[in-house]
Amino acid sequence: MKQVLGIIFFFLLFLSTVLLNVKVSALRNEIRKVSSEIDMLEREKTYLENYIQSNLDLKKIEKEALKMGLTYPKNVVEFRIYDGKISEISKEKYYASSLER
Repeated sequence: MKQVLGIIFFFLLFLSTVLLNVKVSALRNEIRKVSSEIDMLEREKTYLENYIQSNLDLKKIEKEALKMGLTYPKNVVEFRIYDGKISEISKEKYYASSLER
């Protein structure tokens, strides 16, 4: 009887070891997939950051804005409101560097 219990014990131990290895293998595959997805997303992020940086040229933005019909303001009026009342109004001439050409 002790031999049968010993055999059953070792069989269950072997079976649990095999099942544990299967589970670990499945988790390793999932980790590999997630790691490769992270790598792909990091490459895409780097690409997009470089694309954004290359398109942040202010002269390029200025040219595009002018093409779209935007213009520089001739005068700037500033209102400051404190406690619901206008407390300061300043009016000044504003000349953009592009208008001085």
